[in-house]
Amino acid sequence: MKPIAFLALMVLSGCSSPVVGPSVVSDSTVLALEFSDVKVRFQPPAPPYPQQAKFEKVAGTVVVEITINQSGVPTQATAISGPKELREASAAYALNWRFEPVMFQGTPHSAKFKIRIPYRIR
Repeated sequence: MKPIAFLALMVLSGCSSPVVGPSVVSDSTVLALEFSDVKVRFQPPAPPYPQQAKFEKVAGTVVVEITINQSGVPTQATAISGPKELREASAAYALNWRFEPVMFQGTPHSAKFKIRIPYRIR
């Protein structure tokens, strides 16, 4: 895994100045990562195209922010951009993924990151 940005740790843990040592990250801290920093354990098959969106020929990419727990299981998924007709299905789909636990200083932590889910009409 790539090194986690120290600034992200400061912002998410509420620190206003750099702190060195194990107190930088508590067990309840949610680390902000890039998707490329997280290892996928299981990616489910592509979600079904929502019928109404297919009928209306709505296509595009939905960005979903996922929060995973210390075991790598999604606990929250929120569609933050993309066609509104595809957002609900995308958030539900994201909850079915599984990830390797995110480790920091030898301890698993919760993390959040964004994934992109493309929908193309064929």
